[in-house]
Amino acid sequence: MPFTHPLTALVHRAPRAPLRGGGATSGPTSGREDDPWSIPEWEFPADASMRRQLEFLARYAVLAPSGHNRQPWKFRIARDRIDILADRSRSMPTADPRDRELIMSCGAALHHLRVAMTHYGIDPVVRIFPNLHEPDLVASVSAGQAVQPGVEEHQLFMAIRHRRTHRAPFIDRPVDETAQRGLSEAVRAELVVPYMIGDDSLKSRVADLVSRGETTLLSNARYVEDISKWISSSGRPNLLGGVLNWRERRARRLSEITRSAPILVILSTPTDTAPAWLATGQ
Repeated sequence: MPFTHPLTALVHRAPRAPLRGGGATSGPTSGREDDPWSIPEWEFPADASMRRQLEFLARYAVLAPSGHNRQPWKFRIARDRIDILADRSRSMPTADPRDRELIMSCGAALHHLRVAMTHYGIDPVVRIFPNLHEPDLVASVSAGQAVQPGVEEHQLFMAIRHRRTHRAPFIDRPVDETAQRGLSEAVRAELVVPYMIGDDSLKSRVADLVSRGETTLLSNARYVEDISKWISSSGRPNLLGGVLNWRERRARRLSEITRSAPILVILSTPTDTAPAWLATGQ
């Protein structure tokens, strides 16, 4: 029987996650009642309607990371389903002309939603790009059967609100093989292929590519205009004369971060398509 219950469009945005290693700090310290960073886990409305439960769970989805913190998503909630839609009004025409990073960000929100649903005992039934006539609808998630989450699912859920943005070089601490295997398995579960790079010479080559690529991009005034809309004021170039120095500092910082990482993980997909981008985001 076709689903005919009217849908209500809800747009959820989260305050910025706290930054580490530079930049303005804001977000979970606001103390607002509607701040998703500070919602107590025990407030889940277990005895309420599924629609009310999904509204609660969407608050965890919005805590997902997104490129330049654009949070380019909308949520549409029905009685037993939540749709994730790409918010094209938050596109960056020059920096992300195909909305590749935008869709990846929606994938991260989808993953957070899946983790939260599982944590509260709801099996997420996911359909990606279910409607060819609605290209902005990247995923539709329905409530499936009751499930019993395990230790790993609980750890994933608890990690959602502990996520932080890190913009400084990493400490010199190796990543143990168990953690690497776990990461690799988690990535492959999304049908994405991870490539682990721990060799210093290879990391240096990647860092050089990152630096050269960022320098080239920042030579494009439209690219700078694109990203300047979304980065914090402390990270914006001084358009009255400091663009060149800002470009060099930004490229150098990205290179330093890349070199300092104990291990780099490059994600690859068989195709360069929207479903593959969504999988990479997850």
